Amino acid sequence: MTDPRSRFHIHASNRLEILADRLAEKLAFQPGDPLTAERIVVPHPVLGRWLRLALASRLGIAAHLRTQLPAEFAWATMREAMPELSAGQGFSPSRLRWRIFETLQHWQEDDPLRSYLEDGDPRKRFELAARLAQVYDRCLLYRPAWIRAWQAGETPHWQARLWNRLAVADGERHWVDAIDSYRQHLSGSALDSPAGGRASFFAVASLSPSYLEWLRGAATKMDIHLFLLSPCCEFWADIRAPHGVVRADAVDEYALGNELLAAWGKPARDMQALLADDLGTGTPEEFYAEPPMPTRLAQVQRDMLHLRTVDEGRATDNSAVTDSAAVDNSIQIHVCHSATREAEVLHDRLLGLFDAHQDIQPADVLVLTPNLDEYAPVVDAVFRSAGVVPLNVARQQRPDSAAVQAFLDLLALPDSRYGAHAVLAPLRAASSRAQFALDEDDLAVLRGWLDRAGIRWGIDEAHLHEEGVPAASHTWRAGLRRLLLGYAMQDAPMLFKGEVPLSIGDDSGSDSGDYELLGRFIRYCESTFDLRALRQAQHSPAEWGELLRERLLNVFFADSPAWPELRRERDAVAQLVEDFVNECREAGSAASIPFAVLRDALLERATETTRMAARLADGVTIGQLASGQIFPAAVVCAIGMNDGAFPRHPPRQTFDLVDTDERRLGDRDLRDEDRFAFLEALMAARRCFVVTYTGRDLREDSAIPPSLVVTELQQYLAARFAGETPPAFATQHPLQPFSRRYFSAEDALYSYSPAMAQAAATLASPSRELPDRFAGTLPADDVDEKVALDELVRFAVAPVRHFVEKRLGMTLRLDSDELDDEETLELDGRGRWALRNELIQLREAGVKEAVFEAVLRAKGHLPEGNAGRVQYGA
Repeated sequence: MTDPRSRFHIHASNRLEILADRLAEKLAFQPGDPLTAERIVVPHPVLGRWLRLALASRLGIAAHLRTQLPAEFAWATMREAMPELSAGQGFSPSRLRWRIFETLQHWQEDDPLRSYLEDGDPRKRFELAARLAQVYDRCLLYRPAWIRAWQAGETPHWQARLWNRLAVADGERHWVDAIDSYRQHLSGSALDSPAGGRASFFAVASLSPSYLEWLRGAATKMDIHLFLLSPCCEFWADIRAPHGVVRADAVDEYALGNELLAAWGKPARDMQALLADDLGTGTPEEFYAEPPMPTRLAQVQRDMLHLRTVDEGRATDNSAVTDSAAVDNSIQIHVCHSATREAEVLHDRLLGLFDAHQDIQPADVLVLTPNLDEYAPVVDAVFRSAGVVPLNVARQQRPDSAAVQAFLDLLALPDSRYGAHAVLAPLRAASSRAQFALDEDDLAVLRGWLDRAGIRWGIDEAHLHEEGVPAASHTWRAGLRRLLLGYAMQDAPMLFKGEVPLSIGDDSGSDSGDYELLGRFIRYCESTFDLRALRQAQHSPAEWGELLRERLLNVFFADSPAWPELRRERDAVAQLVEDFVNECREAGSAASIPFAVLRDALLERATETTRMAARLADGVTIGQLASGQIFPAAVVCAIGMNDGAFPRHPPRQTFDLVDTDERRLGDRDLRDEDRFAFLEALMAARRCFVVTYTGRDLREDSAIPPSLVVTELQQYLAARFAGETPPAFATQHPLQPFSRRYFSAEDALYSYSPAMAQAAATLASPSRELPDRFAGTLPADDVDEKVALDELVRFAVAPVRHFVEKRLGMTLRLDSDELDDEETLELDGRGRWALRNELIQLREAGVKEAVFEAVLRAKGHLPEGNAGRVQYGA
């Protein structure tokens, strides 16, 4: 029964625009305290940005609004009532994992946990701690009764015993403790205590049972308005799909309803049932609207609105269609060969819609994808290269500077073999080069020296011994010693005390300035060698912070006020270190952290991808296909709907108690969330819904199935519009964008690309006339009588590339690092030719033949051991 003091209000609609209208009316006609910001809770910042624009268009201005995420709002509200709560949640997974990591170090109980950790690997312990932190977070949200029982002394399993230690050892309040304290605070408050204002939850699709429990208490002190997006005007919490349609696991002895709602709407159904049963909130205010367009898309949306099955919808709504089915493109499914082809097809289809509907602008298009990291750059490249349709991309927000990558490369060195590539990698960052007074052009010179010096991997003989490898001449210190001897003893004999001087100046024609470059490079190399001592180090987070600043930041990254760009690169690294230290400090952990765990934690933080909310209202918007990030648009496109990519199917952990427990109403399931996101996308489309996926193999042209939700949609459409023309909703696209099918009147395909039209016309021409750039004949090739061996090798490996570069003057490659990280074990044809050439040079220099093998071995030009003797003898 509803609490008499409760001020809980629900507003439901199948359109976000109507919900925004209702919220605008509340703000306009029932204004709150002018000195207090209006609190609006949204599921994601993207929807918060859309809502601000919607409110501004309705009210003329949208100011003094405080948009928050659900967890942020709840914690802030409880802190207002109980100031003793900490500002941050100490039991959030990112913080809790450090306390678990520290606790597991001293775990001595005889249970599976001890068996798993008995090898003492700190990286395993850290990974387990991170996963357990996620498990406990789920228990806090979805099994609060377990948490209360564990803290009361019930410890039936090791997860409970571990939690008990964590909760007792730390004074932090977690979510369940805070709810219990807040309930006591409310029960002790006077009934006539001042009201707590108003909060509006806008389009929050699902909330955990524990959150709804807290919300019920909060509604006794403030007005809570839930603006819920509901695709159906009927009560549909108990519907299931009929036999043989869409999902086998959805079959049950319940009321039959719309197949798409039954298959994709579980989170919303659970939310509806929880609100009706647990909160007893009564009948919500409902504001449903019929889709006005007489199209297939509108029919599908009406079927969901009125809870019609396929058969009921076909019998009821087909007579209302006035548009010809042959030209109804309101639902499109396109099958392509790659992500790039999907982007090209999407671009052409949008241009076609803009031509057909003059009232649709780029700002009326929303593009969604489950794989934003892969598809956003591809779509951005295709759209920007055409330069016709403006595009807004949700940009990545992470420390992605070259200096951060150099910092990660340096952290990878202590446990590595110190390969030639790995040691040079940090110098790609301008800040690191500036610290050692190196230019970008110097890198090519250094690579040449290292190749001639025979440096492959390993710091010195001691390092090789640690790796279980006998002494060899391909180490860094052996090669650098040869380069230094070349500077000190340019006129020395070929072999001096077992070493061969490598004279840079004589061989390259350069002056003594190159030796200054060598000195700066050796200083850099020695600094990287010193990092190897870190691999066995263990320190507290604060000590690691100081050590990283002293041993890496100050040594390898320039701090030059005169160069703001270099200062920004260094600051990005410093911020990464500071964030790590702050995370551990906020977690209350002072555990001794091994270097390997430190490196993993920094790598995770540095590569962590977050995206800013995309700009709206001035171009096509591309964002994530996820619940809470979808807003209404004239055209909604779901791209990258590939098999395995969507919906997500995370592996189940055997120690995850929520996973192994019986499913309960309101439990979170990522697959169900993804299905509902696809349903939200279908509901958000006002004029057209476009789906693309990679459905043909790029090499074999064999069929690849789409995402399961696309298959379900195709099944529904085939049954819903059976007998109409055309019957197929999937359009098969050719492999190449210049296929003649795009420019033939006999095919429904089309393209807006002039370049592709010209290419298709050329292919279709009987004479196959070539474009002007390839017309005529090339002049005769002026071939030198002598061809360098390297050039001959490049021609043999890639003759077409060699022809295009040398004859047509086109550059097809960038300068690449050609250093070899592996020591030579067997000489190939080129190596044997170089060996014979070097023997000739030794004879011409008057070197005794008895020391030939020793000289070649000292230079690092022969394989080690018996393999080298065999190669020399051959």
